[in-house]
Amino acid sequence: HNAACYFLWPTMMQDGTGGQCGMVSEREYFACMHRMEAAALPTRFPHASQLYRTLLAKEWQSTLCLHSKLCIPPTVSVNRATVATDATRAATKALAALDIVRAERYAAKPEPEEMAAGVGGIRRGVVKLGYSWEASYVTVFRGESQLALALRSLATVAGSEHGALIVQDFVPSSFEARAFVVDGRISHIIYSNFGRIDPAGYPVEFVKLPRAQAVCEWLEGDEAAMSDAEARMKKLVASWLFWLRCRSVEA
Repeated sequence: HNAACYFLWPTMMQDGTGGQCGMVSEREYFACMHRMEAAALPTRFPHASQLYRTLLAKEWQSTLCLHSKLCIPPTVSVNRATVATDATRAATKALAALDIVRAERYAAKPEPEEMAAGVGGIRRGVVKLGYSWEASYVTVFRGESQLALALRSLATVAGSEHGALIVQDFVPSSFEARAFVVDGRISHIIYSNFGRIDPAGYPVEFVKLPRAQAVCEWLEGDEAAMSDAEARMKKLVASWLFWLRCRSVEA
């Protein structure tokens, strides 16, 4: 059997991302994939082109956040022109849109207490760019003024070709679990975290730990909490597999 595997990092930064090898323009990357697939050479890694583009652009976060089974926090998309014209007004519009999305998202089930607004009704959130890797171009904000600064900062990154920015409610977490799924089942999990948020609001110092150490350091030794999280992951994977099948019959 003939198949293609692409071990590259598509990006919308003209010069890639500093310190990361293998960065290529997403336009040229997908143009190549499309030509290969049109010549009957299917993609086996990472995914068929139509699915991979959707994942990388991160547009699924705003388009699917109202589906409660997928557990995506309320998310909206802000056009770059809106930010370039007036970042403060863009922040106001983004927060207003998030209020509307949040009300619909939690109409049937209350918002988790951990995500509720803080003192004075001020909420935390993140601004991010699609086609970015390992928390690059992800900024944490608190309140409207910080959101405006974050929007302006990411909208003016030199060499960026992004047309929109993503604004999302902040989800407090103890760590991140990355599930590798083979034949519909979780075959491996990587437990990771970021050491800190720097003064500019960027997550830095990526850390990976073995499961036992993750339980000890990030869950204060609570094995029951880890087991519960892993059980929830299995249910979440099952829900996501339905969406993946919609987006690509090859998934």
